[in-house]
Amino acid sequence: DPRLDEFSGQEIHRVETNVVAKWFSDKPVISRIRAGDQLDPLLVRRELRSLLDQGRYARVDAQVLRENGGVVVRFTVEPRRILSELQVSGSVIPVDELRDALGIAKGSELSDSQIEPLLTNIAGLHRELGYLSVRPRLTVRNADDPLGVVLSVGVELGALCHVAQRRFEVSPDPHVPGLATHL
Repeated sequence: DPRLDEFSGQEIHRVETNVVAKWFSDKPVISRIRAGDQLDPLLVRRELRSLLDQGRYARVDAQVLRENGGVVVRFTVEPRRILSELQVSGSVIPVDELRDALGIAKGSELSDSQIEPLLTNIAGLHRELGYLSVRPRLTVRNADDPLGVVLSVGVELGALCHVAQRRFEVSPDPHVPGLATHL
């Protein structure tokens, strides 16, 4: 980022980390940059590359902000995990079909921002089957693999919506005198 160069040589007052996550928490360890050092844009770039190379983050970003004659370096990360297992209870859709419909499988990469859309899609699939008040609930557990995660989805279906009556109307009324001669 060429904007880093404009802060080169300024004293670093603080190094902050911001984890953008609801489901996966993983605070990064920043090793190349410390408060009191002079800012070196190359070291910031190397730190970003190091964070990405760990495989623990889907996205990383660095910001440099001016503060009282120096700078603050803020690293923002979004954790990433590997799906070890998807467990589903309460669903009328078999787990294999649900995985296929969601486009995920064992070994799929998941970022924190992908979790809410998965829950929305699970609800949508059940609504299509007539469960209009469906509520999926998610529990996230770490797997044996440090990057692995087990997603357990409990589906509260609610009442199945039934069609009580069907009525078909034809317009214009086919019994109107003279209509048949125009058709």
